[in-house]
Amino acid sequence: ETSLVMVSLFLKFLLLAFVSQIWCFDLETSLKNNALAASSTCTVSKYTSCWFSSIFTANSQCDWATCAQLHGCATSVLAVGCPTSSACPTACQDLKEWPQPQMMSGWNSDRLPQWIKPVHYDVQLSVPVIDVHDFQNKKPINKTGSVSITFYGQTPTNMIVLHTESNFTAVDTTSIMLHGVTPTPIKPKSTKYNHTSQMMTLLFQDTIPPHRELQLSMSFGGVVQSHTKVNSGLYAGVWNKTTKPLLQEPFLVTQGESVYTREIFPCFDEPALKATFSLTITIPSDFQALSNMPETDSVVNPKQQQQGSSSSVSTRTVRFPATAHPMSSYLFAIAVNKFEKLETLSLDKKFQARVYTYRPLAEVEFAAKIAVASVDYYAKYYNFPYQLPKLDLIGIPDKYFDAGAMENWGMVTFTAPDIHVTNKSSMGSKIRVAYVIAHELAHQWTGNTVTTAWWSNLWLNEAFATFMGTMGTNGSMPAWWTAGYINTLAQKQQRSAFHVDRQIVKSNHPIINNALTQSSISSIFDGITYSKGGSVLRMLSTYIDDTYGKNTWAKGMHNYLEANKWTGVWTKDLWDGIIGATSDASLRPFLQQWVTTTNYPIIYITYDPKTGNMTLDQHRYNVTKNSPQDTTWLVPVKLLLPNGTIVRATLKGVRSISVQVGKGLSWYKCDPGQWAYYICQYPKDVWTKLATVISDKKSRLSAADRRGLAVNAQMLTDIKQLSTATNTLIDNAAAVALGMKPGTRLGPAAASMEEYSDDASAAYSSLLEDVDNNFARINNRQGGEDNKVTTALNNYKQYHLKHLEQVVSGVIGLPTTTSSKGSDEEEEEEEEAPPQALSFDCSSSSSKDVVVVGCLMAEVSIEKAAKLLPQNSSSSFINQIKHAWTHNTAWEKLNNQARTGVAIGGVRFSSSVSSGYGLAISRYLSPSTDHADKVRLQQAVCFTQDKQQLQQTLNYIREGLFDENVVAMLEWVAQNGAASGAQLEWEWIKEEWHWLTHTFTTKKMNSILNGCVGMLPTVQNSEVYNFLEQHSWVDIQLVMEHMHMKNVEWQLLLHRLEA
Repeated sequence: ETSLVMVSLFLKFLLLAFVSQIWCFDLETSLKNNALAASSTCTVSKYTSCWFSSIFTANSQCDWATCAQLHGCATSVLAVGCPTSSACPTACQDLKEWPQPQMMSGWNSDRLPQWIKPVHYDVQLSVPVIDVHDFQNKKPINKTGSVSITFYGQTPTNMIVLHTESNFTAVDTTSIMLHGVTPTPIKPKSTKYNHTSQMMTLLFQDTIPPHRELQLSMSFGGVVQSHTKVNSGLYAGVWNKTTKPLLQEPFLVTQGESVYTREIFPCFDEPALKATFSLTITIPSDFQALSNMPETDSVVNPKQQQQGSSSSVSTRTVRFPATAHPMSSYLFAIAVNKFEKLETLSLDKKFQARVYTYRPLAEVEFAAKIAVASVDYYAKYYNFPYQLPKLDLIGIPDKYFDAGAMENWGMVTFTAPDIHVTNKSSMGSKIRVAYVIAHELAHQWTGNTVTTAWWSNLWLNEAFATFMGTMGTNGSMPAWWTAGYINTLAQKQQRSAFHVDRQIVKSNHPIINNALTQSSISSIFDGITYSKGGSVLRMLSTYIDDTYGKNTWAKGMHNYLEANKWTGVWTKDLWDGIIGATSDASLRPFLQQWVTTTNYPIIYITYDPKTGNMTLDQHRYNVTKNSPQDTTWLVPVKLLLPNGTIVRATLKGVRSISVQVGKGLSWYKCDPGQWAYYICQYPKDVWTKLATVISDKKSRLSAADRRGLAVNAQMLTDIKQLSTATNTLIDNAAAVALGMKPGTRLGPAAASMEEYSDDASAAYSSLLEDVDNNFARINNRQGGEDNKVTTALNNYKQYHLKHLEQVVSGVIGLPTTTSSKGSDEEEEEEEEAPPQALSFDCSSSSSKDVVVVGCLMAEVSIEKAAKLLPQNSSSSFINQIKHAWTHNTAWEKLNNQARTGVAIGGVRFSSSVSSGYGLAISRYLSPSTDHADKVRLQQAVCFTQDKQQLQQTLNYIREGLFDENVVAMLEWVAQNGAASGAQLEWEWIKEEWHWLTHTFTTKKMNSILNGCVGMLPTVQNSEVYNFLEQHSWVDIQLVMEHMHMKNVEWQLLLHRLEA
């Protein structure tokens, strides 16, 4: 009977296809591509009648709930990524985007039909000589090209739909030819273009047969992007070859992610539609061209007269072979430039690694070392080698790169600061460079070899790169793991995830997030996808290895890569690989729950010391009252007991469990080592005991555990579950790390300390991070609160200022009483090198004052102290800073970790403009100044306490004095609470709105706005909204939501201060 029904439905489907002169598509493939067949218990066949019903009913409605009941499928399975049945209509809408009778004369969906499968693109481009003067005057840069797309159809059709962006790529419709259907090429009978979806629909008189290799060719013209709202597609920029005199050189580069390759040439621009790509590009003969593969040959062309000019130009044509494997269109990459390159070989000698830069090659030696070591680590971890014959890293001036870094297969692009390390670079800069490179190279496996089939599963690319980025950094610099850097980095990501996943704003979403339209794609490149996704992977990988044996997760990842290499993947495919390694199919729904649900669990613990019985009860964490429905997760709980024993108990989708842990325990600690994504609420007596234990350096608690307890306490504070015991614990955690007496009251900022280690500098510098952020908020936003709040804010500031200098002096080994021999008037005099306290040796782990891990933290300590201490302070620390700043010999010999703080302090504390602010500008403009120092000097002029000087910084930005890091400078200005920087900048933004919006891309403008308005008082919400609405700012809702989030965080800070 079932077979007869299926036959009847199938015949009905054939009849519709005949009438419409088109077949719909391969149902099984399309259902998989839409992640609707994600359950082993709910097969494709069970969806068949539901799907056909939605096509053949008059109103094309699909009742997924009824469908699920009829076929025994959970409604959540019908839309992977949708946590509740309310998401089923979204899944239905997704299916309705596929062909239906009323759509056969054209295509009106945001998604491509799936009946065409591209196999290979042969791209030909020609770009002209770029005149820098023409570029600066915003004259259009023309391009010409053609593309031949080899494809095959999966079902008979007379329609081909593909992407092109007509503003930058204008297709010559008379050139469109379809080869292989008939003995001679055929033209489409009609061509339609949808500007909203950026899709071109080609209708043919003849039916395009399936399962046959065909070619679609066309020519196009257009422009190279420049001075546009987005740095995307193929775009141009310039870099300063020299500054005195100013000599600039142009360059071209591409950015395809997420939907921008269509701006370069017509293509099927969706990630699942993978193909190989070959490129032939004609460029000026004195430039070089790079792409995903190594070039095969280069031919110099006869000179030709340049259009609109009497002069002739020399060009050459460079050819690149087909990519070694199919890849998504957004990974296609081109670079045309005159950069220098540093070459090296991979550690296994199997491929060439090259780093291209417009700055000195010595500055990218560190990047080359990290790159080859990271690739070697990933290849061994996954037991899956790097797949291309070369790897290029290219540094782009940051003003021309919105993405920050991009993992194009074989040609990875970065903002220049993220691959450059100089002799003056600090430890913090090196860690950032190493991590960013490791993150992007992790994509060569998860993102490039296997790629999310659609953007709703972006986490399969970005969460893995976030998680594996820390692993790759460890693999390339294992000594940093021993020193604690890498673990701290991972835990900062976890803490960031805790904060963004608190349901403060409406845009909070599960890790898998529906993205059915182009406009919704960019919104999921956020902290949930990256930080939460990475933290959840860190927890699940640890759980899998703990439960099923060491390296089980890596084996599962190998399975995942091998089974799906060079294809588009869904979350189901990942779980298939992991489950294959564990042989435990029961894991699937629990793994899936973590990526389809917002927030995270609180584990409430009750313990009976007489019986040794402990109950673990899980509930959803949420900082607001409008909490979503409670849920249950797979929570791998670990408990550290006083004797060092680890007890494991897993809540596998249940509300609570009981476990025997032993009688008479006075304390216990959740999640030793901080590897999981949940927090715990202990009984009050345990919090009290932990507050004592945390003060005992001989206890079993590690630095990570101390940090974790304090962060745990802060998260409880935010939902008003804070007790006196947790307050005491926070203070004691900070005090013992600083070597201070337990019981010392450090204030509410200790709740946000990111570093609780036995190294004093590590602990207090992290506390300073939070104090600095809070000072900026207080100074910029204070006003309108009642007297009680104002008093609390002032007490907070005075408390930390009182203890700040004493503790920082101890951190860097500075004597508490030292007089400076120099003065501002003596700044021209060359005196002795700076005192030992500011020239400590970070290369030696045996240094008594600052050990290796302490060097990074000393950098932060000096910087924050220089920013926070008031200008009228008179102390040995400030005198040391002034001396090191004003004496050139002292400045040059200064330790890298102290340089940022000394630059900021030098500007803030100097009594004259010439010895402070003026000296910073002078050093910045000096050709001999190291690039790392230039960034420090930019930061220094943003933190002056003088409002007129801060206004001058904004004026210099407008005049173009600073050629890089301008967005960062504007964020620093807004953080300068001492000079009311946010308010000053907001007035400047309003005055310079036209220039700003015509100079910076939309993404960079959003960063500028968010950095500023997030610091403004709540009372200015309406002013900001009215201004942005009046000027029709495209992302007004995103900016206002960010402002709302900062307002909530401000209220949480006030709550902690009152507590």
